[in-house]
Amino acid sequence: MNFLRGTFIFLLFPVALIAQPRFEIQEFTGVVKSIVPGYRFALAHLIVDVNGREEGFSFYAYHAALIMENLKIGDEVTIKANVNIHLRSLAKELDEKNKLLSWYLFYNYITELKVNDKWIALPETKSNDVRMVYKVFLDKRVVADYWQNGFRCGLVFENGLVGYNDVVIKELYRMESIKPNDVVSFGGLRMGPTEGYVYPIEGVKEVYHFSEMTKTSAKPYSYLFKQNFVCIGVKFITGDGNTFNVSFPSNEAKRVKAFLSDSESVNVYYDNFFAATGQLHPPELHAVTNARDTLYINQFGFYGGADVKHDHKAVEVTGKITKVNKTENGKLTGIMVGLECFVEVHDLVALQLGLSLKKGEEITVIGKERIKIEGEIYQRDYRIITPEKIVISGKEFSLFEP
Repeated sequence: MNFLRGTFIFLLFPVALIAQPRFEIQEFTGVVKSIVPGYRFALAHLIVDVNGREEGFSFYAYHAALIMENLKIGDEVTIKANVNIHLRSLAKELDEKNKLLSWYLFYNYITELKVNDKWIALPETKSNDVRMVYKVFLDKRVVADYWQNGFRCGLVFENGLVGYNDVVIKELYRMESIKPNDVVSFGGLRMGPTEGYVYPIEGVKEVYHFSEMTKTSAKPYSYLFKQNFVCIGVKFITGDGNTFNVSFPSNEAKRVKAFLSDSESVNVYYDNFFAATGQLHPPELHAVTNARDTLYINQFGFYGGADVKHDHKAVEVTGKITKVNKTENGKLTGIMVGLECFVEVHDLVALQLGLSLKKGEEITVIGKERIKIEGEIYQRDYRIITPEKIVISGKEFSLFEP
């Protein structure tokens, strides 16, 4: 989600204005019109009427309690804010549609505010950062919703749980069809509360970024392996014979397989943002339930990168080419050296090798051998090697020197 929003922002504005910002502290005086949530659902934005024009200012959410102790709607306030001169100038030139879509760009951060002749500093501090915790919630009933700027951006569940999504770009909007009394499954990053947070509604105990999941009943059909033979997903088949694929981090393979080994029909929960037909990679799997238990994968954002990062060790292997692996359209993806070494061939190496690879030819590979992580499953018990240098018939091919 965040990377898509970042791409959108980047395309809205000339590169020069983003690459070379110029900031200065400016002072504004006006009347407080509203105090609204930021991306963590905690109050983090101040809307002020400055000479008949609404201006937006931001403060760090852990200062919300301090703000609310000193300000209320209708109060006059003087603000010092760190202003991006280029973006402020550009904002005046945007049409109304782009102003609506990019309003969050023009919130200048408050450094100090003056209330009743007293200046209050609002410094940035890292000590209040929320820990990176992801969690999955299954089959939760919506008891209320929260709207802002014409969008349903918050869903309230029992026991003070809130799913929140501050995205205002229509293409990324994920709560449009969900309403109170609906049952939904979702997951995401924990966003609070932490010390100093204040929310726009009462009774909030936990807030998570809302990433809705699709729920489908199906049976496990087969496992998915990358071209390097690493298990990174599973295929399911529904009662009407349709199949669908989901992915999981490679180090979760043993846990998933053990859970599914004696399962017939299960409920599969996966991220519906990437579940559309035609996606390059399978959507992220986040939970599976059977009649007895639930398996959770409390990780998010591994779409397209299910094969997790690994440590490597230096290696040099010499042997005969026993197999050359290619895709259906003829693209070289890897070679087997002897009976146990699979050499991953990336695009740069493939371009250099061209037609040089022949079965039975002797080859020396110098590079890095992948160290298998606990929890992974390989389709075949191969050593997986990423080459840095390949020597065939005395001719050297280097990854770094094409």
